[in-house]
Amino acid sequence: MAPSYANIFMDRLERCLIENAEVKPCIWWWYNDDIFIVWTEGEEKLRRFIHYINSAHEAIKFTYK
Repeated sequence: MAPSYANIFMDRLERCLIENAEVKPCIWWWYNDDIFIVWTEGEEKLRRFIHYINSAHEAIKFTYK
């Protein structure tokens, strides 16, 4: 049951983060522990967005490449 609970938790967390974000990605596709986004707002705003989503939960951190 743990993976199912983790998926439900992450789905709710990500939806909340995206809804409340100042600047949002054009596309946010999520599958298990991988996320694909399309970002058109520039690198500085992307860094601020990553900082924003990383501040939502002390144990969950997002990285980007």
